[in-house]
Amino acid sequence: MKNSMKLFMMAMAGWLLLPGSILLAQKPTVAVVVWDDRAKEGEDLGEIRVYQLGEPVPGLLVKVNYEGAARDGFDYRSYSNVLKVDKYQTFVVRPIHDGIVEGPEDVTVRILENDAYDIDPEHSQASVV
Repeated sequence: MKNSMKLFMMAMAGWLLLPGSILLAQKPTVAVVVWDDRAKEGEDLGEIRVYQLGEPVPGLLVKVNYEGAARDGFDYRSYSNVLKVDKYQTFVVRPIHDGIVEGPEDVTVRILENDAYDIDPEHSQASVV
C-alpha cells in the first residue's frame, strides 16, 4: 500500500502521523442536532442529540449551555452543563406542566469551546420550541 493511502486511512480513523513523530490521536469533533423540535407541557417531549463525529473517544465530556425564552428548571427539567458523550448523547426537553398559560418558548442547546474537542461549525447549536 502506498504511503499516501496509509496516511489517508489513518487520518480517516482519527489518527495523524506527523513527519519524524509518532502517531497522534486527533481531537474528536462534536455536533448537536435537533431530533424532535417540538415540545408541549403534558403532551410532547422535544429531543436534541450531541454527537461525536468520526472515531469516538469513550466518555468524552462535552460542555453545553442552555439558552432561550424557556427557563432551565422552571419551564423544562433542569440538566447538567456537562454531558458525557460516547458516540452520542440524547437530551430530552421535558416541559414542566405548571398550569400557567404561556405562548411558545424555546430552548437552545449550544456546545461550548473546550480543548478536548472541536465543534462542527454548522452544528454548534440546536433548538426546541
